[in-house]
Amino acid sequence: GSGPGYVTANYQVYLNMISNPSGAGSLSPSSGWYNIGTQVQISASPNSGYIFVSWSGSGSGSYSGTNNPATITLNSPITETANFDTSITFNANGLNSNAQGTVLTVNGQSYTYSQLPVTFYATPGSSFSFSWSSPISGGSGALFVWKSTSGLSTSQSGTITVSTPGSVTASYNEYYAITINAGSGGSVSWSLVSGTGSVYGSSSGTVSAGQSQTVYVTSNTELQLTDNPNSGYTFVSWSFSGYVAPPQGYSSNDNPIVIQNTGSTGSVSATYQYSDYLQFTVSTTAPSTIGFTITLSNGQSQQGNTATQPTVTFYLPYGTYSWSISPTSVKYYSHNIQYVYVATPSSSSATTNATVSINYVLSSATYQYTWSESGLPSGTQWGVSVNGNNYYTTSSSLTETFSTGQ
Repeated sequence: GSGPGYVTANYQVYLNMISNPSGAGSLSPSSGWYNIGTQVQISASPNSGYIFVSWSGSGSGSYSGTNNPATITLNSPITETANFDTSITFNANGLNSNAQGTVLTVNGQSYTYSQLPVTFYATPGSSFSFSWSSPISGGSGALFVWKSTSGLSTSQSGTITVSTPGSVTASYNEYYAITINAGSGGSVSWSLVSGTGSVYGSSSGTVSAGQSQTVYVTSNTELQLTDNPNSGYTFVSWSFSGYVAPPQGYSSNDNPIVIQNTGSTGSVSATYQYSDYLQFTVSTTAPSTIGFTITLSNGQSQQGNTATQPTVTFYLPYGTYSWSISPTSVKYYSHNIQYVYVATPSSSSATTNATVSINYVLSSATYQYTWSESGLPSGTQWGVSVNGNNYYTTSSSLTETFSTGQ
């Protein structure tokens, strides 16, 4: 015989797992068929450059939200979409901790060197506006200047639409201050020596007489400097300080001259003198050196001596100047004889571009002789006769001065 029977039907529904954007991460489980009513744990793992944001689910028992992992019940066919944000990273090369202030601006927000690199995450298709600052102060006479941008943009500033992970990297050059000082006697023109480096801004210029100009250059940059004396002046030499010096083969009195930055800040100064002059040469037949000082009516003075520095030179505006020498006379003693040498002339006036000769000549030579007496009552006048000349005193001794030959 036969009896009643039972038929059991098992229904399955499909779970569709989607990554948005495609390839942004790995999903578990994979898409597939499940018995209706089955509970399934879903999870998403972002690939490099992405972050998980949320699930968007459709169908009975689906899940929409930020839990990861999450649990769904397959009461019907379900589609679960894992949403990921993509990243963009901003960074800079060539800067250091001396960089001051804002380095980067993104969507109106400012960032300093210490905040780099900075990474943003956004929905694919989002836009970022950015701007790299330039120049940036590096403190103590240094500047950082934008050179180039690589990655998702090659511009110093602009707008980027992000579809996949990427980066924007700026490159900077460091520039150092060279201060060029032109003396009051002339101007200094300068220019970049081709192929040696770079100058921030103009690659040439002129510094007016009595003025200074600061030029920013990269390390090892060479500049050619030419001094241009004003009328009535002549160039003397260059002086250097800090990390500025002429390359090998140049001396400080070359004009023009090439100078080189050696890795930090420095300065160069031009020195001038008047082209008109007054020169004094002092001589003597005295037995030893005479030190002297020449003083002019404008207050200038110079020292010299008759042995090693008998000539002194003043560089002056054209004109006539009064002068004097000191000491005007010098005394020497030898074998009880006093010799007096007198500067001849000892003062006068002279017009520029002249040489004045001064000679300390022997003016007199004298000696002293002393006589003494004893036995006379105090206050008694007594005396001596020398070459027909009589000399008297009431003291116990008598001293007289005679010229040599007497």
